[in-house]
Amino acid sequence: MNPDLPQLKKASSLESFFKSTAIGNIKPEDDDNFIGKLSSTHQQTTRPAYLTVCAVMRENTRMRQAIQDAVLTLTQWIHQTKEQSDNVNLLVNMMKESCQVQNKLREDVEAMAIQMKTREFKWAAERLAFQEEEQHNQQMILDLQKENWRLKLAFIPRDPDANL
Repeated sequence: MNPDLPQLKKASSLESFFKSTAIGNIKPEDDDNFIGKLSSTHQQTTRPAYLTVCAVMRENTRMRQAIQDAVLTLTQWIHQTKEQSDNVNLLVNMMKESCQVQNKLREDVEAMAIQMKTREFKWAAERLAFQEEEQHNQQMILDLQKENWRLKLAFIPRDPDANL
């Protein structure tokens, strides 16, 4: 379960509070020294009061350990959230770069399409010019064939008996 932002802020402020106070500086092994000091003064206190102090010290130790565990857990959550945020930022940057590459490729393809259309128009113009020239040549051939036929007819002797 991931904490939300207000919980993380509370955890951060609690951690700084505990580090700035004496509670954050006390170590669990200090309890044994403190209890040892209490046991040396045991003769001056009554036995039930000593047991109450020991119980309070044990409870204090358990509470400090629980608080340290909570701070550690919240710190880990904070670092995990930061890592996740960094991963998301990395993915977003990768997507931006990918979009830039994709846009460049799209522009290159569009430029190639324009070049191809230009070539197609040029080839179409060349085809049209070739077809017009071919049509002109065909017309010249027909005109020459007509002229040749006419000249052949002009040189053929006309014999009235040849029709028979």
